[in-house]
Amino acid sequence: MEASPTKKVSEKKPQSKIQKTQSDPVKVALFAPNSIVFPGLGRLNNGYTIVDSDKAEEWLKISDKVRQASPQEVASAFEV
Repeated sequence: MEASPTKKVSEKKPQSKIQKTQSDPVKVALFAPNSIVFPGLGRLNNGYTIVDSDKAEEWLKISDKVRQASPQEVASAFEV
């Protein structure tokens, strides 16, 4: 028997601002220069904060001050 070839159709998904890493795709690091509180979303402390990727998306949408931090950046900040 011969298997029939199938075509893969790629769907275009809206690109996320979050860059997921292979080590832990659920959590991401965010950097905030000041402490920020947003009702219903929580609080980001001054510096680095680890949050779920869905919450990180919301933080990046609502605040221009918040940015995603790379794992290397976080490691160097904590001298690991």
